[in-house]
Amino acid sequence: MTENRTLYELCKFAMKDYGGVTPERGTLYPCTQQQIDAYTVEPYCYQGNDHVMSEHDAIRMLEDFLDPNRPPMPRVRAALQRITDAMCIQDDWYPDVILKAAHDIDTAFFMGWLEGNVRIQWMNQIKMVEQLGDREGHALGITRYRRRGCSSIWLSMEAIFYETEYPRRRMWQTLFHEMIHAFCLAVHHNPNPTPYDISQGWVDGHGYTFRRCLQAVEARTKRYFENLCIASAEDSGDFRTIR
Repeated sequence: MTENRTLYELCKFAMKDYGGVTPERGTLYPCTQQQIDAYTVEPYCYQGNDHVMSEHDAIRMLEDFLDPNRPPMPRVRAALQRITDAMCIQDDWYPDVILKAAHDIDTAFFMGWLEGNVRIQWMNQIKMVEQLGDREGHALGITRYRRRGCSSIWLSMEAIFYETEYPRRRMWQTLFHEMIHAFCLAVHHNPNPTPYDISQGWVDGHGYTFRRCLQAVEARTKRYFENLCIASAEDSGDFRTIR
C-alpha cells in the first residue's frame, strides 16, 4: 500500500468520493466521467437486461473470451495495460482507482456485460453490519442481487484497509472476486444456488459456475498482473457473497 498515507486517510478519501468520483481528482487514471458513472451512479447501473443464457453457455462464453491461446483484441490489450499501470502505482493512489478502472476490467475480463448491470460502492463497516448482520457485515466484499441481472457490489473500507496485511493488493483481489459474482448474475439472472452447488455444499454463490469463471479470470490476472491470485471461497473465509 502507499506508505505516504495512513489507513485512516484512505478510508476517509473512499467515503469522500462515495458517489462522486471524477477523472480530475484522486488517482490519475485515463477514463471518462461517463465510464465512471456507468459503474458508480445508480440511474446508470441498474438498467438490467433481458438476455439470459444457461450457466453452461455463460461459462463457455467467458472461457472462450479469456482463452490464453487466443491473443486479446487491441482494445482489450489497451485496457489491460491501463489496469497494469494503475496496479503499479506505489504512492499516488486512492481507493477511487478501482472505480475508475471498473470499465477496463469489464472490457478486459467480462466482455462489457457488467455495464448497466452493476453498481460498485465503497461502504463503511457500520452500515454493512446494520444492513447485513454481523457475519456478512464484516466481509471484505458483498454482492447483492437486485433484479433482471443487476447487482450491487459493496466493498468494506475497514475490512480491506485495516484487517488485511496487503490492503492495496487485497483491494484489487476483492473487486475481481465480486465482479465474477456480478457477471454470473448478469448472464443467467439466477441468484440461487443450483442443485449441483447444493449437493457439493456450495450454497453461498461459490459453486460450480462461479469457480469455473474464477479459474478463467484468474488465469488472465496471473498472466498480466504479476501473478495476482483471486482468493476463492475455500481459500479464504474473508470473501462472502450474499444475494
